[in-house]
Amino acid sequence: MPNKDSLYAILAKPNAKKNKIESTGEKALKIWVTASPHENAANEKIIKMLAQYFHTAPSNIEIVRGHNGKNKIITVTR
Repeated sequence: MPNKDSLYAILAKPNAKKNKIESTGEKALKIWVTASPHENAANEKIIKMLAQYFHTAPSNIEIVRGHNGKNKIITVTR
C-alpha cells in the first residue's frame, strides 16, 4: 500500500496559555502551544500534538516549510 501524504497549512502560536488545535479550513490548522520557540521547543511540541490529532506516529509528521516562523507547511504521511 503506497504512502498517502497530505499537506497542511499551520499557523503556530507559541508561548500560549494552553495547548490547543483548531481547524480553520479543510487543510488549515491553528495551533497554540505553551512551548517557547527557543531551541526548536515549539516545533517539537507541534509535531507531538499533530501526531495525536492525526492518530499517527510523530515520525510521520514533517515540517516542510516555516521552521523559524509562525506560518508552516507540514506533511502527514499515513
